[in-house]
Amino acid sequence: MATAAHSHLVSHTPSSLCKSLRYPPNLFSLKSILAIKPTSRTFSLRALLSTTASEPETQKFQHCFTKSDDGFLYCEGLRVQDVMDFVERRPFYLYSKPQITRNVEAYKDALEGLSSIIGYAIKANNNLKILEHLRHLGCGAVLVSGNELKLALHAGFDPTK
Repeated sequence: MATAAHSHLVSHTPSSLCKSLRYPPNLFSLKSILAIKPTSRTFSLRALLSTTASEPETQKFQHCFTKSDDGFLYCEGLRVQDVMDFVERRPFYLYSKPQITRNVEAYKDALEGLSSIIGYAIKANNNLKILEHLRHLGCGAVLVSGNELKLALHAGFDPTK
């Protein structure tokens, strides 16, 4: 029974779910993933099929980290070992502002034509400089606590986003 023009209802028993999802049966335990006892229960999965005639154009993902022929790891052309030698405390976090920008731009491209806001979860990373950069790129803030609200406002996020 389909509720939308392009949706399809599929029913599976727990033992057939692995095969229908094309996972080898010994790759993982279905019991541990579904946290159920194997029974004759039936699960319903609803899938929405795209009506796009052609395949979407894909772009090669550009990542900020590369390993060079000299055996060192680089981030945006900067040798990570040099950063490690410079910082006073460890562990430390190394962020790439251009990579963050590329990631946000990829989301914007994927959502082009849709009325949407890209929201960044403040609890995922509360680094003020990163939050300010994400705000500058047009992102909104996703938050669940007063402290996250305080940080988002301090970073300059628009409260309506």
